[in-house]
Amino acid sequence: MENENIVTFDNVTIDYVMKKYNLRAVTDFTLNIRRGGITAFVGESGSGKTTAVSALLQAISSPGKITQGKVVFHGDEDVDVSELKGEELRRFRWEQVSMVFQASQSTLNPLMTIYDQFYETAFYHGAVASKEAFAERLDELFDMVKLDARRVLKAYPHQMSGGMKQRVMIAFALLLRPSLVILDEPTTALDVITQKYIFNQLIEINRKLNTTFLLLTHDIGIVAKAADYVAVMYAGSIMEYADVYTLFGEKLHPYTRGLINSTPSLIRDAGEIKPIPGAPPDIRSLPEGCPFHPRCEFCTERCKTQKPKLIRRGEHHWIACHLYGQDGGEHENS
Repeated sequence: MENENIVTFDNVTIDYVMKKYNLRAVTDFTLNIRRGGITAFVGESGSGKTTAVSALLQAISSPGKITQGKVVFHGDEDVDVSELKGEELRRFRWEQVSMVFQASQSTLNPLMTIYDQFYETAFYHGAVASKEAFAERLDELFDMVKLDARRVLKAYPHQMSGGMKQRVMIAFALLLRPSLVILDEPTTALDVITQKYIFNQLIEINRKLNTTFLLLTHDIGIVAKAADYVAVMYAGSIMEYADVYTLFGEKLHPYTRGLINSTPSLIRDAGEIKPIPGAPPDIRSLPEGCPFHPRCEFCTERCKTQKPKLIRRGEHHWIACHLYGQDGGEHENS
């Protein structure tokens, strides 16, 4: 029976090891990514979303490294990603897992046509059986992202709009039929209409191909529209994880509640928008106990000294908060 999870983050801690001190960017990160769905990591800038996912590709910026735990990819066989080297790692990064980086339009080579960039990648991965088959594959990909292949493939990056380049990068990520695609803020710097169009296409591709998408964003509104499952991150830790309906319906963690309540909505008055007080902590000096406690209206003395564990609340619902008892029941202060 095929594993229902495609990736397991098993108690992963990531440190940036400096000469004088260590910076802890991700702490005790444990999460299963469900196969075929869209899982979103949401949180303010600096919450550790990109760093955590970079561990899946062995792409943590130097001098960062995994100092505890492991990341396992469940393909034909279970693979500890940290053990991949050389050619195995190169093929894994494109053929099993690919990534659309934040502002990835700037990663296109300005001196090459779009066709040449696609062909070069496919050729070096042995994915060009014939020019005719490759042309059919490109037609299929560009039809998915609603671009005219004959026109776009002859173009250079500067001849396309930001929205077109972003769709090209999504097609690029799908080129070698990976099982999982990581989308890091895929609509940054695009207007709202183009954002909506691109996310509609991503949802359509996900449903059509059953490709797993891992979406990294700070925009809780995008999460509500696109995600099946949501992991709320803060200061390198998961605060709450649930399917999207449970998360928005219950929004148990004070930080989850704060993110949702600080988002503009067409169905409530502007006066009801409540920003989260304060600012995220500096990872050079994370607070003791719960990392969110300096900004939390429900903070107790226990929150200041003891970091809450991630406990189960339901089939697909986990939360790290002292408002809820370690046995899964509600704490008396909730």
